Amino acid sequence: MFSTSLLAATVIVAVVVLISGVAKARDPHPLRVWTDMGIPKAARKMWLARTHAYGEIALAVFLLALPGALGMAVAVVVLLLFIGYFVLIARLVVDEGDTNCNCFGSLGSGVVDRWTLLRNGILVALAGLSITDLALNGVAAPRILDQFGWILALAVTALVTALVLGAFSAAPQADPEDLEDYMRSPIPYVDLIGPSLDSKTTLRGLAQQQAVLLLMLSPSCSPCVRVTHAIPDIAKDLPGVAVRIVTAADLTSAFDRQPTWEGIAYTEVGHSLSEHFTYARPAAILMGADGLMAGGPVTGPTAILEFVDEIKEQLLEAQG
Repeated sequence: MFSTSLLAATVIVAVVVLISGVAKARDPHPLRVWTDMGIPKAARKMWLARTHAYGEIALAVFLLALPGALGMAVAVVVLLLFIGYFVLIARLVVDEGDTNCNCFGSLGSGVVDRWTLLRNGILVALAGLSITDLALNGVAAPRILDQFGWILALAVTALVTALVLGAFSAAPQADPEDLEDYMRSPIPYVDLIGPSLDSKTTLRGLAQQQAVLLLMLSPSCSPCVRVTHAIPDIAKDLPGVAVRIVTAADLTSAFDRQPTWEGIAYTEVGHSLSEHFTYARPAAILMGADGLMAGGPVTGPTAILEFVDEIKEQLLEAQG
């Protein structure tokens, strides 16, 4: 029974790595997410991203097929890979900001939070068990054939679970290239407090006089700080659009961390704004002065800056 459980761990790890590699290989913009996650610029090469994706696919196959020391070496590489993912996600969570990860390419929402950290901790534990499995019982492939029925059921269950979770967790986002075809809906009534700490307004109230680019930020997360630093340039690029910030943090502490937020930042009451749009941070939405949504949400600093560029282009076209 114990050996069967160890084999199950090896199969689960192989299926997860395979799904991860295939999803990454299908992602048309892997470097965007690498940028958002703070991967060093020197490492952000398309060939490296593609090598990483196909390397994971190869690791999944080798984990099940290679015998002896070779199989053990692959299992150790997978464990180190999972530990690396865990450390990277832990850093993002400690930064107190939700961003997107490329853990499963374009499958799922990719939002990084404490559940992501828990998931990756479990994967690290399973990868450790797979090393034990290969050390005690040898190459996995023949044993899988011996117990093909339930192993196939286990693999299919893992695959279907990943696909279902991906389908239901994918956060809807508006591609900046599709702004012209954006299905405009009314701006929701969401209560906000600030920026004078004792004033109250609503999300719709922010856009009564002019269009508003709303940035949903956390004062301390690294990707949000990148967007904060870009706000002066964003304001110059969009002279007819007001730039405002909404945060879930207490405004007093937020202003201590980000003094430039004073006068333009609001705090959401509860998490109603996040429930309407996305819990990911940083994120951006565009609200029209006519009371209707005009674009978004988009998440991640790179996507937000591309969103701003697209708005700028459309404003210039409208001016003739």
